[in-house]
Amino acid sequence: MAAANNDDDVERQQLHPEPQAAEAEKPRPTTVQRGGLHPIFYILAWIFFSNLTILFNKWMIDGRGFKYRTYNPH
Repeated sequence: MAAANNDDDVERQQLHPEPQAAEAEKPRPTTVQRGGLHPIFYILAWIFFSNLTILFNKWMIDGRGFKYRTYNPH
């Protein structure tokens, strides 16, 4: 009879293994994987294209002989 109970215990452990203490208390990772680019890329792109627009406008107004005032001195 003891052998039958032992076989039942082995079969139950194989079907429903109990978690080990080390497995049950594993810490969850704190970093979250996200898609997309890092925000610094967008900030640097904004600064670059903003400066590019300013320089292009300066070239268009000053370098191309724009004859009209772009401001009111009064």
